[in-house]
Amino acid sequence: MVSEVQALVKRLIPWEELTGKEKVVLVACLLLIGIQLFVSILNLTPYDPTKVNLDERFSPPSIAHIFGTDHLGRDVFSRVLAGFKISIYVAALSVLITAAFSVPLGMISGYVGGFLDRFLTFVMDSFYTLPRLVLALLIAFLLGRALHLNALAIAVATIPSFFRVARSVTLSVKERTFIEAARASGVSTKRILLKHISYHVRIPIVVLSALTIGDSIYLLASLGFLGLGVEPPTPEWGTDLATAREFITSGAWWAAFFPGVAIIINTFLFLMLGETLNIILNPLTREKPY
Repeated sequence: MVSEVQALVKRLIPWEELTGKEKVVLVACLLLIGIQLFVSILNLTPYDPTKVNLDERFSPPSIAHIFGTDHLGRDVFSRVLAGFKISIYVAALSVLITAAFSVPLGMISGYVGGFLDRFLTFVMDSFYTLPRLVLALLIAFLLGRALHLNALAIAVATIPSFFRVARSVTLSVKERTFIEAARASGVSTKRILLKHISYHVRIPIVVLSALTIGDSIYLLASLGFLGLGVEPPTPEWGTDLATAREFITSGAWWAAFFPGVAIIINTFLFLMLGETLNIILNPLTREKPY
C-alpha cells in the first residue's frame, strides 16, 4: 500500500525535475499546513480553547499564554490552533461539494455543446453579477450558521470557477484525434467523459482546489466577522476577530491580532501551494522560471 502511494506521488509530482525554489516552497507549504492539521486534529492545544477563566481575562502575551487571553480568559493560542480545524474542514468540504457538482456539469456542457452549453454557461456567468463574498453572505443568511451550511454557502459561491475550468478543458480536448477515434470506434459518451476527458481535467482541478481552499478560508472568516459564521464559543478566526475588535481600544490588541494573522498566513499558504502546483503540474508553465 505504501509503495503504491509513493508511486502515485512520483507520477503526480516529478520531484527530480523541480528547481530548488519549487522544492522549498512546496515543502514549506505542506509542512506548515501539515503541522497545523496534526495539532488541531489531535487537539494538542496547551489549554482547552473554550474554557472560560475570568481571573485571567485580557492577560497579555507571556510564557504561560504566548498569544495572551481574550475577554473571557480563554487562551488565544489554543483558539488559533483549534480554529484551523474548523477552517480547513469547512474549506475542504466546500471544495468537495463544488467539485462534485460543477466539474461533471462543466464536462458535460463542454462536450455536448449546443443549447445545453449556452444555457449552463449563461447560468454560471450570471453568478458573476455578485461578488463571491456577497453571494456567500446571502446564502449563509438564508441557510443558517451551522458548519455544513457555511460550507454549502461557500461552495455555491465558488461553483462557476470549477465549471469554467472543466468546460474550457473539455472544449480544448474533445476535438483531438484520440477523442474522434474513440467516438468512431463506438465508445460511449459516458466512457469518453470518465476515462479520456477527466484525465485532462484532473490537474487543473487539483490546482484550482488548492487555490480555492485558501479563498474559502478567507470567505469563512469573512462570514464569521460579519456575524454569519459558526456560533460561539466554537473557535473560529473570523468570529474571534469580530469579538476582539471591540476591545482593541482598551489595549488588548493580541486577541484580534493573532486570529487575523492566522487568516492571512493560511490563505497565503494555500495560494502559494496552488501556484506552485500549477507550475509543477501544468505543462504550459513547467518550463517557465519560478
